[in-house]
Amino acid sequence: VDADETGRVADLSCGDGVLLAAVLRWAPGVDVVGVERELVFALAAAVRLVGTRARVIWGDGLAASPWLTECAAVLGNPPYVGEKGNRVAFDALRAEHRHLAAWFGPRIDLHYLFVHRGLDILRSGGRLAYLTSEYWLTATGAGLLRQDLGERTSETTFERLGAGAFVSAPGHHSLIFVARRAATTGVGSAATLHPFAAVERLATGTPLGELCGDRQGFVSGADRVTSKTAERYGYPRDHPIFLWRAAELPETDRDLFRPLLRGGDCVANQVVTEAPGHDFVLWCDGSEVGAVQRRIEARLDAFRALLEQRREAVAGTMSWSRIWWPRVTAEYARPKLVVPRRAKAPSFCLDLSGSFVSSDCTYLLAPDDVKDAAGYLMRVMIAANSARAAEQLRAFGKVKGEVMEFYATPLREWRLPLRRTADGVELTDPALAAEFRALAAQFVE
Repeated sequence: VDADETGRVADLSCGDGVLLAAVLRWAPGVDVVGVERELVFALAAAVRLVGTRARVIWGDGLAASPWLTECAAVLGNPPYVGEKGNRVAFDALRAEHRHLAAWFGPRIDLHYLFVHRGLDILRSGGRLAYLTSEYWLTATGAGLLRQDLGERTSETTFERLGAGAFVSAPGHHSLIFVARRAATTGVGSAATLHPFAAVERLATGTPLGELCGDRQGFVSGADRVTSKTAERYGYPRDHPIFLWRAAELPETDRDLFRPLLRGGDCVANQVVTEAPGHDFVLWCDGSEVGAVQRRIEARLDAFRALLEQRREAVAGTMSWSRIWWPRVTAEYARPKLVVPRRAKAPSFCLDLSGSFVSSDCTYLLAPDDVKDAAGYLMRVMIAANSARAAEQLRAFGKVKGEVMEFYATPLREWRLPLRRTADGVELTDPALAAEFRALAAQFVE
């Protein structure tokens, strides 16, 4: 806010008014308006701002307010509430805020709506200044937010606060960004924002999405008994449901279990020829019949009350005893690259053991027309674990602080030093090609 600002400054989620009080100390002549839906905070803000020109409104900062327009600045630290796990609340928000209907997409966060609403009430040249997390810069669900900023703002600046800026939010990576409202819409496109990229985007190479198919590992819907489940149903805490440790396997029914590859088993450029052997899954993908199905149900019967509450079981589209999202069971027997979905560095390993892959991993498959799938994937692995590739993913992929996310969208766009050939793929970097030959020779031995 300019020190001599005379226009209106608004905070649509003002809490106890601390930011507005700071504005008034800096620019005493400004017209300050705070909106806060929680009564106790609205009262606290009113007390803090007593004796000033400030107005505090007890109400909904996202509501359509014809009188709150042409603001010189909108600032705030909007509330962070993800749509995941809060579907009912977001359905209510959607019904109550039809003026924001264009910005309700999948996997949004509540604070995205405050950005859109802030842009609505800014005058041309006005500034939006928000403290948020960094994650929206690359989050898949924030695509509409980045698009809106690109189309309705003429310039945006960013300042990282990093992790630990706030004692009450350890591990939270904070960001301050300031966006200036453009005179017209359609200024530009910000479908992706990488303001902190320290390298240029690689123009050559092949996107991983053109080289491999990607999958997330299976989701059981009930790996083990959690503390919450134990409290609700009276089950023994941490008892295995679908995921079992080797020492827990029963003497009978061992044929019902499949070896499991998890994120902690993935080591960069390792070729896995034997299953790790410490984790197993009680497998039921819906194809089991007769005695096998009855044995599985007997193993799971103690947890039936919990398993029957899973969404598809309630809807009647799957058996209560089935793995929730098994993916394609036959794919686990194929050669595949496996990587933890979250890691500080690429840790792709080549699995030739036929292990099943848990939900904390992403796995990649060679195209069906490739004859030597293992050799093909080994080349992709060498490229994906390279320092140059990691640098590109950190700069232009999805990150949370130091942790990179190996999810479908960033992986498919990730360019690797590879070129498809008639019968496979080849490394375009001579040093990586030599690394592949050394690994391949070791593996053959």
